[in-house]
Amino acid sequence: ICQKVCPFNAKAPQRTPPAPELSPRPELAGGLDLFALARLSASGYRKLVRHSSLRRASRPMLARNACVALGNTADPRAVEVLAAAATDKSALVRGHAAWALGRHGQVSILERLLETETDPYVRDEITAATAAPGGLARGGQA
Repeated sequence: ICQKVCPFNAKAPQRTPPAPELSPRPELAGGLDLFALARLSASGYRKLVRHSSLRRASRPMLARNACVALGNTADPRAVEVLAAAATDKSALVRGHAAWALGRHGQVSILERLLETETDPYVRDEITAATAAPGGLARGGQA
């Protein structure tokens, strides 16, 4: 669908059948696994996006989006994944994981994270999520 509606493809020659590199990949047939995306390593990212337009999104961007989606679920399994994401090397991921943990009402985890977090953005997200557990707080935009 993305290829059909992309404005950059409007003048591209039609290929029948479609180019093999644009065919659906079997490993993504069921959609992307949010739990796996939030935990994605650098090598896992490279493998996932190889020969794919998904490579336009960096690993931290994909992990951030997974954190936002997990924060919007009621799935209790997300808490463990989000707690791990809250220690990611990327402040972008840590901040959104903090927001998501707040949505899950995990104030005790957030308070522990605040003790060691040095990045001002992430500290602000933790503070906001702690002040409004279960609410929207400030972050969470993908």
